Amino acid sequence: MKKHKALHVFDKDLDSQAEMALRELLVSCFPHETKFRKQRYNNEIPLHRWFVYADGEPVAHLATHEKQFVFEGQSYTFCGIAEVCVREDHRGQGLVGMLLQQAELRHASFHFSILLGDTEVYERYGYTKVSNVYFLSHSPKPNPDAMIKCLRAENWPTGDVFIDGPRF
Repeated sequence: MKKHKALHVFDKDLDSQAEMALRELLVSCFPHETKFRKQRYNNEIPLHRWFVYADGEPVAHLATHEKQFVFEGQSYTFCGIAEVCVREDHRGQGLVGMLLQQAELRHASFHFSILLGDTEVYERYGYTKVSNVYFLSHSPKPNPDAMIKCLRAENWPTGDVFIDGPRF
């Protein structure tokens, strides 16, 4: 099996060819999400992206947003994980774990990592389902897919966590 490597790119540095290849990957992994046919992000442009390439084409991707929330007067920084995808013919090779590890290393000084995803996929990487995350611009209800990982020696807040801005 070929050893893969994750490549970090700031979103602002993507050229038109890289953007087109990214959108093709996103559409193939998220065919129900029509936004990717016209843009390279779901709800807002992320700051960071990681790619894994095979034969000159991206086969895996992960994006991160740098955000914060306030809970009981204290500000917490978090990395919002978004657009995690692996081309079907490259699944089962540990690429998601490698991408998550790179993103978490980049954001190691942050308090938490938050993603919206499937428990069966992300639990193995240390993410825990929580039921107290609200996206103020999305819904008055807690997000049912929210999962968190503590990146520092802190506990996740037990009360309601309100995130200003769209879901990532």
